[in-house]
Amino acid sequence: RILTLAPSASRRVQVQLIGHTDSEGDEQLNMRLSRERADRIASMLTAKGIPKEIIVPKGVGTTEPVRPETSTDDKQYNRSVTIRVSLFDSKQRRNR
Repeated sequence: RILTLAPSASRRVQVQLIGHTDSEGDEQLNMRLSRERADRIASMLTAKGIPKEIIVPKGVGTTEPVRPETSTDDKQYNRSVTIRVSLFDSKQRRNR
């Protein structure tokens, strides 16, 4: 719905997908894994009709945990993708 309303309000939509991992394993591997998670969600969104041009996938590995890992359950939350939807003035430059 936001995609339909934004242009009439002179706004541009950006969907940032931030892939996370838990603290297990090699950091280089975690960075790749987190980016792959974000890319998979990007593919799912484009398959549902969200324009690819507004999607910005990003992998952050363990650098931006969703939750501090004090238990096994906490690690589960860090194996995820955060979705941030932003609206910008349509005259602003795109951030990629």
